[in-house]
Amino acid sequence: MMKFETYQNLKLILIIAVIFAASIPFYYCFLFFVPQLFGCQPKVIYVAIVYALADVAYIPLIIYLSRKKEIQISRKVNLPGIQLVMLLVLLAISGLIILLPFYNPVDYFTHLVDRRLKVAVFDISQLQLRWGISFFGFALISPVIEEILWRKQIQGLLMRNLSPFWSIVLTSVLFACWHLRISNIIALFAWSLLFGVVYYKTKSMVASMILHSFNNILILLFKHTYVYGTPLYLVEYVTVIAVSVLVIYLIIKNIERYTVVKTQISDENASLPLDNGA
Repeated sequence: MMKFETYQNLKLILIIAVIFAASIPFYYCFLFFVPQLFGCQPKVIYVAIVYALADVAYIPLIIYLSRKKEIQISRKVNLPGIQLVMLLVLLAISGLIILLPFYNPVDYFTHLVDRRLKVAVFDISQLQLRWGISFFGFALISPVIEEILWRKQIQGLLMRNLSPFWSIVLTSVLFACWHLRISNIIALFAWSLLFGVVYYKTKSMVASMILHSFNNILILLFKHTYVYGTPLYLVEYVTVIAVSVLVIYLIIKNIERYTVVKTQISDENASLPLDNGA
């Protein structure tokens, strides 16, 4: 049950909201419009770099929360074992298969009426300099910054007064809305649920970072296309989705067995998830 009347620091939440709402517009305004004031027209590569590194705009918010000693960031990093990494890779692949229809669902169901199914195919033609810049930003920088902010800090704050279930759900709603991509909002919400559950169950922010990174890598490597759905292909398609659902269920159910440190959350510290990560 939500206990807003007992929230420990309402002022902090308001400050977070203000910084959060202002950071990205300020970032884009400074890097896009200021150069134009001096007669400099941003180049294509410059624009790609700005978009790839957009999440650095939230570093001041992360530092603020850490210095307020509300949600501190540990400098110690415990890398997960190879078994956990392989499970996270499998989780990312299964998630992409299931959520593929929810990247622009209106377009998906429009094609479905014509018996055309959405699939992901590897596109080698996109492997160029701009793709490399996007890879660096979205597959390496973004997962680290976003997981620190959303899982460690936002979800951590919510768990002080809400149950793990509602903390993860509410964090995921905010995460999906924050990306400002209405066509992908369902997929973003679902991915955030997976990130939040993995973080909560493994107590490792590194684990959620790895899953987030693999998800972004798959999105960068594969493009979406449509193929004609014959009856046999439709059976195969449904079977693959069913198997993917089962895989995700089994991994989430048993992922705690493969964590570096197995820590039982007590009633005293259940308000804030423990962390083995950065």
